Amino acid sequence: MWRVGETQYLFVDEDAHEETAQERLRASGKYLMLSRILEKLHRTGHRVLLFSQMVRALEIVQNMLEDAGYKFLRLDGKTKVGQSN
Repeated sequence: MWRVGETQYLFVDEDAHEETAQERLRASGKYLMLSRILEKLHRTGHRVLLFSQMVRALEIVQNMLEDAGYKFLRLDGKTKVGQSN
């Protein structure tokens, strides 16, 4: 049941798809809702901290944030020390 709300891009190679950012967003109810929430929080000046146990999920969120033009910092094991300041 958990996978019903997830995006198909967690389980396949993203490079194999040519969909637009909006099509990728509509592929999952969770990411669509996250997009709407982030848009509202951004408009009202809030800052957001997201956690995920799955690196692939972070990559999808990163792509979503880049497509939306949000300023963000991804902090994981690949982040260089100087970037986290």
